[in-house]
Amino acid sequence: MSTFTLSIFNLFGGFVMAKNVIPDWLIWVYWFVPDSYTLRGLCVNQYRAAKFDVCVYDDVDYCAEYDMKMGEYLLKQYAVPSGHYWVWIDVIYLCCIYVFFMGLGAFVLEYKRYDGPGNVSLKPKHDINADKPEVGKITGKILLNGYEANDLAIRRATGYCEQMDVHSDASTIRESLTFSAFLRQDSDIPESKKYDTVNECLDLLDMHEIADKIVRGCSQEQMKRLVELAAQPSILFLDEPTSGLDAHSAKLIMDGPSSDVFFLFDHLLLLKRGGESVFVGEL
Repeated sequence: MSTFTLSIFNLFGGFVMAKNVIPDWLIWVYWFVPDSYTLRGLCVNQYRAAKFDVCVYDDVDYCAEYDMKMGEYLLKQYAVPSGHYWVWIDVIYLCCIYVFFMGLGAFVLEYKRYDGPGNVSLKPKHDINADKPEVGKITGKILLNGYEANDLAIRRATGYCEQMDVHSDASTIRESLTFSAFLRQDSDIPESKKYDTVNECLDLLDMHEIADKIVRGCSQEQMKRLVELAAQPSILFLDEPTSGLDAHSAKLIMDGPSSDVFFLFDHLLLLKRGGESVFVGEL
């Protein structure tokens, strides 16, 4: 779409096709596109300058032969108006069209942004439930155990793993988990307990062998298994945990839902399309 728009702007800007050769039923495009105002302003500013606004140029007396000065004559050949006031008209129009397109872009990005096909249904729900909406206006209430939840309650009770979390490249996996544990857990929890949480996460994720590896050198699969468990959340939101992984890595994280995966959980809530419950209960 952008390539097509730029092609229209360039074609009807007055350089590829002069104004006097554009069909009458398309002349409105010439008066709309910013390129024509830019070119017209530059031409008038150039050829009405003192160097070209003369009668005699290269031994040709334009005033005697054409009853106009040299700069005016050249502008007329390409149907460009020669009045100095056109420079200011063009500048004002370009400023207005800049404000218009910037405002239109801000509106579209704020209210009409579209996610890719893989994110259309799942990711916005994760963002809202985890209190991390990226775009648009969110209405409604978020309830936690039957009570309206505030930001602090949601952050303490939930963890949110995005497709590509941002990690410090210079830290190790153990340091990232430790940082997350100390930052996310309550201050009244002893430090020894927080360190125990880090070791427990390394055991659960089978990452002891690479615990002292720099994050910068980790694979995408290893980064997807990193920090949110250290906060000990009651609910963990996973945004497409197997996307971007090869078949083996995806199966190591979760390949399913297979029967083996279901037995890893104590309680299951299975939803179908539309948010209706299919099964809820103990396993």
